[in-house]
Amino acid sequence: MKWIRPKVPASVSRAFVPGARVEVLRPLRASGALVVETRRIVLLDIGGKIIKVPKEGALLMIGGSRAVPGSALVGSPAERLVRSA
Repeated sequence: MKWIRPKVPASVSRAFVPGARVEVLRPLRASGALVVETRRIVLLDIGGKIIKVPKEGALLMIGGSRAVPGSALVGSPAERLVRSA
């Protein structure tokens, strides 16, 4: 049986762009600017240091107001934008 990914609201998909402020609430506490998003990993710039955060199992806060489970963001960013429209 194929796992159905939860639909991400369009406002979240459009806010999750390079340069956006992202806070990682789980599995570690960190906050920084989004550099690149791949299918399974988010790269954040934290004061000049780049860290990799796996999406699966993470809880991300985007723009200081939207908490999103990382499992909802797993996959191609382009596919997510099309799906949320």
